[in-house]
Amino acid sequence: MSTIEVLNPEPVHVTALTRPFNFERTRLDVTGQYTIRELLAQVGIRPGTATLVYLNEVLVPERGYDLVRPKPGARVLVRVVPRGGNGGALKIVAGVVLVIIGIILIAAYGVGTPLGVPLILTGVSLIVSGEVRMLIPPPRPLTAGGAA
Repeated sequence: MSTIEVLNPEPVHVTALTRPFNFERTRLDVTGQYTIRELLAQVGIRPGTATLVYLNEVLVPERGYDLVRPKPGARVLVRVVPRGGNGGALKIVAGVVLVIIGIILIAAYGVGTPLGVPLILTGVSLIVSGEVRMLIPPPRPLTAGGAA
């Protein structure tokens, strides 16, 4: 009985765009059976970073990062995507504080105070942007099955 041993297996080709607003690519050829999450670590992407991972042009859902192991010769494309943070509530609180300070300044020094109205307008802007961030979540990409 003979055994065939492959001495130079074909690598998994990983291309990673590690910055959301930059097209600089990191390329890596990896041999071995690594999961998607392990490949993310090898290209320097920290755990918890929002990413889209495509395996041979098919989107891999994040819940599969610990389960999927690309076969030799596969092509993996990783894109770090910008995401809104949980700063919506913080923006609203900061906005309310600025509006209150602006009102106090106007009450104490009159409408002619140079800081009152700008602080109120900045506060209102922060409140609105915080509400938008909380009410409208970032879009979710479609998976291979077409479901979001």
